[in-house]
Amino acid sequence: MIRSAPTARPFLTLAGLAITPLPASAVITGLRVLGPDESLPRLPDLEFAIYEKAQPDEAVSALAAALLALAQGPSRPTI
Repeated sequence: MIRSAPTARPFLTLAGLAITPLPASAVITGLRVLGPDESLPRLPDLEFAIYEKAQPDEAVSALAAALLALAQGPSRPTI
């Protein structure tokens, strides 16, 4: 089994060598969303939680805010 680095997957997919699950925000020109029309199931939605201590460090708060902003973005690609 050959495994590639996560950052290489979109390039392998663009080259027609692979399919891979990606967040909607990572679907770029040249990629398309596959589903029932290609005999593939729709992937389930992803859920995640962010836990912070009562007084988090500034870097932790910034990371949590960035993740929250990403999570509130478009839920499906518009390509």
